Amino acid sequence: MGARKKPLLAWNAIVLGYVRAGRSDRALEIFHSMQMEGVRPDERSFLAAIGACASLACHHLQETLETFSRMPQRDVVSWNSVMAAYAQDGHISAARKILERMPERNVVSWDTMVAAYAQRGDTDRSLQAFLSLLLEGLQPDEMTFRSVLTACSYVGGLEESLSRFHSMSSDFGLAPRREHCSCIVDLLGRVGQLQDAEEFVTSPDSSSASSASWGALLGACKIHSDPERGGRAITHFTKLDPENSAPYLLLASTLES
Repeated sequence: MGARKKPLLAWNAIVLGYVRAGRSDRALEIFHSMQMEGVRPDERSFLAAIGACASLACHHLQETLETFSRMPQRDVVSWNSVMAAYAQDGHISAARKILERMPERNVVSWDTMVAAYAQRGDTDRSLQAFLSLLLEGLQPDEMTFRSVLTACSYVGGLEESLSRFHSMSSDFGLAPRREHCSCIVDLLGRVGQLQDAEEFVTSPDSSSASSASWGALLGACKIHSDPERGGRAITHFTKLDPENSAPYLLLASTLES
């Protein structure tokens, strides 16, 4: 009597487990093994495999597309995964074409494009993608605004950045998170408004006070030769991240400049 096959549910659990553990390469090996043993993948199997391929985009872009083409049914999650794989591999135009072909788009779809453009410094297209999200009647989320603020920072758009930052809560009911606040501190620092940056990070809003924000201020103090403010920044930084020695080196170079 032959060995009993593992049920599809068990295979799916193993593949997904490896994906969630960051072992996408192993997840794909298991996905192929189940098929070699005669187990036919279902929609969940394909979604897990596409997710694994997407995280390994630079090595598995073709496999992502092949896996997607074999899916008996495709939902917005599978479309998003394929688009993300192309975007992560730097094929922004191809990712945009996939977005336009999607029968249904959600906020994650547009977040992917807003972020892809922002990460490459293409502020205009990033903000256009954000506008398209709104025109489709979708509600932006925290990830959307993180990318929008990043896009604005590339061109030093302080007024635009502050407007978008305040719009999070006033227009969309989203509470700014630490990563949003650190974007503002970084931008204020880069344009030389160090006092405004320090006041922002010490404001009553506790979400501003993160090691990333203080690190951004410390970096600005080096650029603009402000060791006194840099000393205050490092004091706050080390309270939040005492094991990190990088700020001391940065402060030392600030004092030497």
